Amino acid sequence: MANQIPVMNYILHIVNDTCYWVNISIEHLVILNELLKEKEVDVDHMVIDELNSIYISMEQSIKKLDDIEQKARYGEDHVEFIMNLCLSTLNVLQQISGIQVQLIQVLGKLEKLKIKSLYLLMLSHITLEERYSLELLSSNINTITGLGFYPALTGSKTSVSI
Repeated sequence: MANQIPVMNYILHIVNDTCYWVNISIEHLVILNELLKEKEVDVDHMVIDELNSIYISMEQSIKKLDDIEQKARYGEDHVEFIMNLCLSTLNVLQQISGIQVQLIQVLGKLEKLKIKSLYLLMLSHITLEERYSLELLSSNINTITGLGFYPALTGSKTSVSI
């Protein structure tokens, strides 16, 4: 059996990196919520509901990432465990990717409103960071699938010796 520690360390790296960016997304949502409370912008309640839903989903994602981190740190050192850990990580990353796409779409809706330049500057900054975060996430997803792991959603699993 090959040494599984490099794979576990890679998973830990991806999880920590993703946690960092998800926490930034959560901060962005808090900032947006505070800005929208100022009543300087007339925003449809559906958009606010979408932002709240995204916030809840991001919070849940952090918990899932924490669980994966604990498993990677204290889990077993055999191939089947590592494969399941990689697949779990991939599924969570794909869920977060979908949430980030939703957030970027909502940011697009907010950018179309007639708003003050400072608010628009904040939206532009947040949108750029969210797009960068999504690019990193996509890169990690592609790396994991490139190793032969595929999401459980497709129903195809590949056995890979690591």
